[in-house]
Amino acid sequence: MNATAYKNRIPSPFQVSKKKPFETKNVAESDTVRGEVNKLLGTYQFSATFEVDSQTASTLKHIPGLIAFLCTIKKGDQVVGQGRGTAVINQVNRFIVRTINFAFNAALIDAVVRSTKILDVFRPDSVPHPWTSTGSAPSSAYKVQDEESDIATPKQIEYLRQLIQVNVDEDDEREGMEAQLSELTKSEASKMIESFRR
Repeated sequence: MNATAYKNRIPSPFQVSKKKPFETKNVAESDTVRGEVNKLLGTYQFSATFEVDSQTASTLKHIPGLIAFLCTIKKGDQVVGQGRGTAVINQVNRFIVRTINFAFNAALIDAVVRSTKILDVFRPDSVPHPWTSTGSAPSSAYKVQDEESDIATPKQIEYLRQLIQVNVDEDDEREGMEAQLSELTKSEASKMIESFRR
């Protein structure tokens, strides 16, 4: 019988350097981190109201066995989030109680996630947004922006004025085009700029 002699392995000269584990001790003990953590500690009072989501049920009425929940989360009297959860009971998904619980839990989770995205309800020290501090509704701010955004920007007008000066030779035509610049919309100004580039 042949005896096999094994040699001791020689370590490679190319060793991967081992990184030191991340030091969390200093971060955890810093006053800033501890202060931010302490601000969020405490008990939060919320209410979750569940109802049948008739809007989703009517929209998806062609799906037999559909179960739809609508969950509304309130902090006091203020609605802070709404979530929807749906499930379908059919021959593939026969466990009725489990399916209904899945839709119920999905509505709750969706409402909680949306409440934390829309409104910072977990931070008692959160800084109010300018819309909420001045009392003006966001919808009115959007309307003002839409009305103003339809007019060509000063940069577009100035760029068009330069393009007209360079590309239009006749004085009457140049003056007529420059007179119309203040009445242009953004899309019209963009089209006019493109026409000069061709």
